[in-house]
Amino acid sequence: MKKRKVIIDCDNTMGLPGWEVDDGLVLLYLLGREDIDILGITNTFGNGSLKDVVKYTEEILSDIGRTDIPRFNGEPYCGQNTELILDI
Repeated sequence: MKKRKVIIDCDNTMGLPGWEVDDGLVLLYLLGREDIDILGITNTFGNGSLKDVVKYTEEILSDIGRTDIPRFNGEPYCGQNTELILDI
């Protein structure tokens, strides 16, 4: 079977109480697919601060034993969500 090569760009906050879980669910779904080869994950602010997004993405990868997947930080903030508390 030929695997599709994928880079995931997400603002995962799954695990952060009261925040969105959609990116975390997509990440877990793709990690479970035998026909997907995840080349890397980029994180950016959005649903939460970059610090939170990185923390919860790293926790998911650690919990399922996939710390081998490269992860990169993207933009921490660009003024779109003025209600975010930034802790970069």
